[in-house]
Amino acid sequence: MKVLEIYTRVGSNKLEYLCDFVFTKCMGLKYIFLSDLDEFRNSKNRLKICYSERSVDGTLHIPESGYFRNFEIEREPDTARHAVQENGEVEFDVFAAIFYILTRVEEYGTIERDVHDRFKADQSLLFRKGWIQYPIVDYWINELRDALSEQFNCEIKNKDEYRFLSTVDVDHIYAYRKKPPGIVLGSMLKDIVSFQWGRIMDRFGAQDPYDTFEEIIDIHQSFYMNPVFFVLCADRGPFDKTFDHRHPDYIEKVNYINKYYSVGIHPSYASALSTNMLQHEKMKLESVINEEIDRSRQHYLKFKLPESFRNLIDMGIGKEYSMGFHETVGFRAGTSRIHYWYDIEADACTRLKIYPFQAMDITLKKYMNLDTDTAFEACKLIIDRIRDVGGVFSLIWHNSSFYSREGWQDWKELYIRILKYAKP
Repeated sequence: MKVLEIYTRVGSNKLEYLCDFVFTKCMGLKYIFLSDLDEFRNSKNRLKICYSERSVDGTLHIPESGYFRNFEIEREPDTARHAVQENGEVEFDVFAAIFYILTRVEEYGTIERDVHDRFKADQSLLFRKGWIQYPIVDYWINELRDALSEQFNCEIKNKDEYRFLSTVDVDHIYAYRKKPPGIVLGSMLKDIVSFQWGRIMDRFGAQDPYDTFEEIIDIHQSFYMNPVFFVLCADRGPFDKTFDHRHPDYIEKVNYINKYYSVGIHPSYASALSTNMLQHEKMKLESVINEEIDRSRQHYLKFKLPESFRNLIDMGIGKEYSMGFHETVGFRAGTSRIHYWYDIEADACTRLKIYPFQAMDITLKKYMNLDTDTAFEACKLIIDRIRDVGGVFSLIWHNSSFYSREGWQDWKELYIRILKYAKP
C-alpha cells in the first residue's frame, strides 16, 4: 500500500475522519500526519501533501483555511466547481469543503424545514451552487487523486468500482385487502362519492394492486440483483397506514420477502425523535422474521441530526439508507459512496454506515412532476455521473408504485428500464 505524508499543524478528529474517507476509503492509500516541517521536507517519501497556509516545494499544496482549528457550525467554507485547476494548484481548502458537505454540518442548528420537519433541498449549499445533481465530493476526490498521480508520476486508482443498489420501501402490504371493516367502509364511501368505480372493482379483484412482491422479486432475480426491502412495522397513525404485525397476512408477506432478500426496518413517521417508539417497532419486526435487524430507512425520509442517527445507533442499527432528498434527484451529502456518519456535536466518527440514495419513484412523479421518459433521462444522467466516479447508484421504489388507477401507469416499465440501465 502506498503511503501519503500530510504536513499539517491541525490536530483534529474531523481532519482524521476526512482523510480516512478521502485517502483510505476512496484511494486505498495509507496516510500519516507530520507536524515537523523539516522532517516533512527531508522525507524521501514519494507522495506528499502540504496542508498549510504556505506551500512547500515538491508537494501538492492544499491551502489551510483554519476551518478545523476554529470550527463553527455556522461557518460555510469556500468552494469552487473544480478543486484542482489546470496548473495542478488546489485553489481552496477542499478538505474543509468535503467535510462540511459530507457530514451535513449545514443541517445542524436553526434552519428552515418543511411541514414534516425535514431539511429542505433548497436550503443546501449544493442547491444554491447548482451542484445538487452532481457528486461534487466524488469529483473533488478524483481531482485530488489525478493531481497526486500526475505530480508524483505514480498510478493511483479508485479503490471502488461502480455498483448499483436497488431498494424497495414497503409502506403498505395491501391497498384494500384484510383491512379493518371501519377503514374499508370509509374508504369505499369516498370512492363512491367521487365516482371511482374502477377502484371499487379493484377491491374485489383476485390480486390486490399493492401485492406486487412476487413480481418485484422475479424482476430482480432476472437481473441477478439483490435488493434491500424496508418494511413499515408501526402502530397505525395519520402517516403510517400499516397492518398489525400479528396479522397472518403481514407475517406471511414479510417472511416471503425475507426468504429471498434482506429486510430492514422502515421506522414510522413519529419515531424520528423517539427512541422508545423505534425500539418498539424494531422488536416487532424482528419477532416477525425471527432475525436481528441492522438496516434502516426512515418513513417519509424524516430524520433530524444528530438525534435520529444517535437513536439508530442505540438500537443496534449499523446501516442507514435515508441520505437523500425527497423533492429532487441528486446528492444530499455530495457523494454516492458509502461512508460512516460523523457526529458533529460529539466530534467523533460513529459506527453507523450511511448508504446515500439519489432517486426515488415518488420524487420523480410527485415532486418533480416528470413523465416516464423524462424520469428515465433524469435517472440516466445521475447513473452516468456515478459511473464516471466509481460510486454507488441507489434507487428507492415502492411496491405500491405500479397501480395505474393511482397514476402509475407505465411506471413498471420505467422501473425495469432503470434497473436494466443501472446494472453494472
